[in-house]
Amino acid sequence: MEMLLESFPQWILNLFIIQGLQVYETLNIVSMCISAFSVVYGLGEFLAFRANGTDPDYPFSKTVWGMLTIVVDAMLRGIFLAYIMTIVKVLSLLIPTVYLIVMLITILIIIRRNGNHITILQTFEALGIALSFVCSAYEDKRLKYTFRLISKCIFSAIIIITAIILGITHSSTLF
Repeated sequence: MEMLLESFPQWILNLFIIQGLQVYETLNIVSMCISAFSVVYGLGEFLAFRANGTDPDYPFSKTVWGMLTIVVDAMLRGIFLAYIMTIVKVLSLLIPTVYLIVMLITILIIIRRNGNHITILQTFEALGIALSFVCSAYEDKRLKYTFRLISKCIFSAIIIITAIILGITHSSTLF
């Protein structure tokens, strides 16, 4: 959870400071790199730990595979959020909120369609929804679905809709 609630936001803010505010201080760049590595390594380690049945005795290569699994997702999402912060500032907080709401609705529909008429989420499902914002590769053996495709589709839709809205807004201000 530290990667989700501390390292990922810190990395996005560092990217925003470097990209949006054009502050290229060495300390900012080093801090951004450390935060990015912390996100990728921490989530890769978490994925390896979960994939190994929570047995802590597994080879480091599984952590590397976990890191490679999520590096593109985490980087794309982080860079997108930092870039959007340079344009719409505080409104960029709507993106995680919209993502979580749409993801929650989608998961509840999937649960309902799988024949489980209990619509209350289990703790591991709620954790998966939150983690899938940064790391779509989260899996749990108790789930009858995976977050990967759902997360990628929802985040891609958010990127496309945001780009369209920004394009319409900027094109109308030009004329």
